[in-house]
Amino acid sequence: MIHQLGKPVFQRSSKEEIGAWFQDAYPNSDNNKYYAIYASDNDHLYEYKNREDFRYDNFSRRHDIDVPFSGTGHLIYNGSFYYHQKNRQIVVRTELNPVRDSIEQIKDAATIGEAYLYSTDLGYMDIMADENGIWVVYSSRVTNNTMVRKLNPYTVATEYIWNLTLPHRKVGEMFIVCGVLYAVDSVTDSATHIRFAFDLYQNKVLEANIPFVNPFRNNSMIAYNPKHRKIYTWDKGNQLVYPILFGTIDMGQPEQKDGAKRKK
Repeated sequence: MIHQLGKPVFQRSSKEEIGAWFQDAYPNSDNNKYYAIYASDNDHLYEYKNREDFRYDNFSRRHDIDVPFSGTGHLIYNGSFYYHQKNRQIVVRTELNPVRDSIEQIKDAATIGEAYLYSTDLGYMDIMADENGIWVVYSSRVTNNTMVRKLNPYTVATEYIWNLTLPHRKVGEMFIVCGVLYAVDSVTDSATHIRFAFDLYQNKVLEANIPFVNPFRNNSMIAYNPKHRKIYTWDKGNQLVYPILFGTIDMGQPEQKDGAKRKK
């Protein structure tokens, strides 16, 4: 699990205060492309060839999204764009080359009204990736609990569901690393903490008290990229990355009698 986060490293800035940026979390080649979405334009995904070209008006391609997306919790994974379809209980996977769509309906998800996922009121779903694949964290229509689903990366079908008694409206953001769900207390306080960590595979709460900083005090996106093993954020139009220092989780599993040790 995460032991400590390093100081955020500035990458670029944008005139759009609210948005999200991505690199492919599971590229099928040496893909150095960058991608971005902007809150003022929820029916386009912007593609940039590399970091040097990653400027607001210097995109190499603009992908048209047939049905607008909602919020900033989206994902690029294995050459596809995964997003929450606006006003619908649907996660969409769009293959960018060529364009083909797959969808998964999440019938218990909130899509309109005041049941936003986080305290930021930006959206209802957060689609994310870690070393184990793709997940969606979302708000329920009927409870204040945090809902988590493990999705098949290719069909987007649900593989498993967790219903956690964590009031999602009381946290600023969440992300998943190595199968552990982390909740950031605030995205508007310059100095805050990650005080909640839940091991989704062991189904248990882990002890956590990890300092986290929002240098510009308006984070609209916090996401983990398992390819680069860093946290990406969009803080008041500034794109930052946070290095991670990892520690190990005690699984409570004894060694085998023949002396063989469990792989970590």
